Amino acid sequence: MERTPMTCLAFRRQALADPRRLSAEAEAHRQDCPGCADDLERLRRLDEHLAAAARVPVPEGLADRVLLRTELGSRGISRRYALAAGLLLPVVMVVSTLWMSRHEQPALAAIEHVLAEEPHELAIGRNGDSRVLGLVLGAAGLSLSETGFGIHYLGTCPFRGSFAHHVLLETPLGRATLLISPDQPLASTVVANARSLSAVAMPARAGSFAVVADTGEHAYRIANAIRP
Repeated sequence: MERTPMTCLAFRRQALADPRRLSAEAEAHRQDCPGCADDLERLRRLDEHLAAAARVPVPEGLADRVLLRTELGSRGISRRYALAAGLLLPVVMVVSTLWMSRHEQPALAAIEHVLAEEPHELAIGRNGDSRVLGLVLGAAGLSLSETGFGIHYLGTCPFRGSFAHHVLLETPLGRATLLISPDQPLASTVVANARSLSAVAMPARAGSFAVVADTGEHAYRIANAIRP
C-alpha cells in the first residue's frame, strides 16, 4: 500500500514531540525540505540549551547544609527557580526573535501559526463556545452557515502580537484553517506560500481574516465562500 507523503505539518508535530528521534519518513522529508530542516536545527539547538540550563550541579556538602539550614529551604528553592528562569530567558528571547519577522506578514504568520501552534491546540483538546464564534463572524461580516463546511471552533489564541479566533474547517476542497483577527485591519488582500501550505489574508468589516489551505486556489475559494 502506497504511503501518503509526509507534509510539513506532520513533520513539525514529530519534531516538536522529539527533535532527536525522527521516523524514516520524517528524515526523508527533512532532506527534501530546507524549511523543515532549518526548523529542526533550531529545535535541536533549543533542546540543547534547555538541557544545559537544567543541568545545575549539586554543590558539595549540600546534604549537610540542608540539615543545618532547613529554615532557609523555601528561600533556597526560590533562588534556584530564579536562576533557572534567568538561564532560560535568553533562549526564549532568541526563539522569539527568529519568528518575529515572519509575524509581520499576516498571511505568512497564519501559515506559521498553523504549523507551530495548531498541533498543540488540538493535542490539548481546545474547544471554544460556538455562540462566541457566531458573534465574531457577524461582526466581521463573514458567514459559515450557508457553506456546508464542517466547523470546529478552537477559541482564541495569541496571533501577531494580539489574538485571533481559530477555526478548523472541513470543506469539499479539503481541510483548512480560518483565523479571524478583530483588531488587526488590512488595507488589501495579502497572500503567502510556504512549507507546502498557502494562505490568503483579507480585510473584514471588523479587522481581518486569513484562510490557510493546501493550495492558493483552495484558500481563495474558501475565503470567498465565507465572505458574502
